[in-house]
Amino acid sequence: MNTVYSLYSNLFAKKTFYRMNKILYRLAAHGLGLWNFPQLTGEKQFIHNCVKTDGAITVFDVGANVGIYSAEIKSACPNAVIYAFEPHPATFAKLSELFKHTGYARDKAVNAGMGREAGIFQLFDYSNITGGGR
Repeated sequence: MNTVYSLYSNLFAKKTFYRMNKILYRLAAHGLGLWNFPQLTGEKQFIHNCVKTDGAITVFDVGANVGIYSAEIKSACPNAVIYAFEPHPATFAKLSELFKHTGYARDKAVNAGMGREAGIFQLFDYSNITGGGR
């Protein structure tokens, strides 16, 4: 396999092929299931087929981004109470706006991450996209 990588690098790791390589990268990422939410991940179908209820449930949306998943939960379960955690400041601002404008009165957007360890961690962004790309 190293020979294939080496051959590809020698042939195509040039400025001329940058655009083509970027397209191939994006296609490969979508093929691996990245950036497909909610269209192709099955999460939307899972929410509406398995989680749908009229009763009150509590949902922790960890890494909520701008709240797409939270909105799907609310559409399937209007009585759900959602705690949406998003550590990125710019993305959290968008999430907070969603919660304000949709009347999620019992729900809470939390500007923090969740993980196994307590502490303060550094977030990293792509150089050309703020807040994880949404």
